[in-house]
Amino acid sequence: MKKILLILLALPMIGLGQNINKKMILASNSSFSFQNSFENDKFNASSNILLNGSFGYRLTNSFLVGGNVSFTSMQANSISSQVFMFGPFIRAYLNDAYFFFAFEMSGNNNTSGSVYENPTASPSIKTGFGYQVFLNEFVSLNPNITLYNNKYGQIGPDYYQTGILFGFGFELHL
Repeated sequence: MKKILLILLALPMIGLGQNINKKMILASNSSFSFQNSFENDKFNASSNILLNGSFGYRLTNSFLVGGNVSFTSMQANSISSQVFMFGPFIRAYLNDAYFFFAFEMSGNNNTSGSVYENPTASPSIKTGFGYQVFLNEFVSLNPNITLYNNKYGQIGPDYYQTGILFGFGFELHL
């Protein structure tokens, strides 16, 4: 009986669409992926770190649009790249769960270990889903999964990275 009472008391903290009266969000997010593989008897290792800041405006209770600024650090064998990116995103909500789509372009690139030095813009497409766990009516913690496709034009003409990032975000609802 005590467990049921504790669960019932905790439900308002988790919330179901608590933020529908809030029109804006300020968010930060971080994600990480790491991979080891053997291809053609050759060892390959790569890692990807994403730090993201966002501002969004809620159009309706179900849709939010906004902008991202992110920093991605990629390391694959002897090639590394640090990229600042920016672009728009859209979210679709179902209660506190959300699905998102973002398109970003690179701003500042820092590459080492590459034979190519191509200053062209590099696009990134991100999609995924997350869930808002409200601590109160203004603050939520957001575990999320992001599928990404980053093109690194500054490294080589056909160099890209696709994968899954597991992340955690923090949002202020204003």
